Amino acid sequence: MAERVKNFEVDYSKKYDQAVSEQVGKYETSIATQSLPAQGGQHYQTTSPDTHAALSRNQSKRLVLTALEQCYLVGIAAIVICLTICNLVIQYKDNQLAAATYEYQTKTSEVSNQTDLLLTELAAKYDYNTIKQIAMDNGMTLQKSQVRNVGE
Repeated sequence: MAERVKNFEVDYSKKYDQAVSEQVGKYETSIATQSLPAQGGQHYQTTSPDTHAALSRNQSKRLVLTALEQCYLVGIAAIVICLTICNLVIQYKDNQLAAATYEYQTKTSEVSNQTDLLLTELAAKYDYNTIKQIAMDNGMTLQKSQVRNVGE
């Protein structure tokens, strides 16, 4: 099994080297035919074949996509962008809702405190002993059955 894998690797590397050398040969041929005129009408070659061989070995292959694949990629990118925008909008609305809720709770607690203070004040003013004291100061009489407690 290991020998088969090794033979496959050797065959693959030979085929790869052969394909690269064919591409380099085609590229060198096209470069050799493109010579630039120098002064005095002489022609010279722009680069050496060794430079082209090194360049072609180090060049990366370009990914070629079909139209359908490009559409898929554009569609996926559009969906990702839309979802990102929706996420930002939802976070913004959530923050607004949290701020409104906090404001509502603050106002509710203020109203509750004011209500408690008013009830305490009202209960103190309508307490039997307070009313009896005010009645005695003004020369009036008072019966307990005529006064009711507000706090109860």
